[in-house]
Amino acid sequence: ETLALQAAGETACVRVFDDYPRCFLSAAAEPYRRWIAVSDSLGRVLLLEARTLVILRVWKGYRDAQCAWIDQDGADGEGG
Repeated sequence: ETLALQAAGETACVRVFDDYPRCFLSAAAEPYRRWIAVSDSLGRVLLLEARTLVILRVWKGYRDAQCAWIDQDGADGEGG
């Protein structure tokens, strides 16, 4: 099955993460859009800073991981 994509216009490339054979499998943005959790084909989970896409943390050995965030009711978005 082939997926056809339509061009949405020109965009600037913010960050290139060229690491063959790594393939990102799932990504989840934190509810306040500060961080992004990503799982890859090499069994790693990466934590990225959403604004700059800088990798903050890498956890190894998590095969077939899926990423998600839990938003605590009443949280103020500042860790409280």
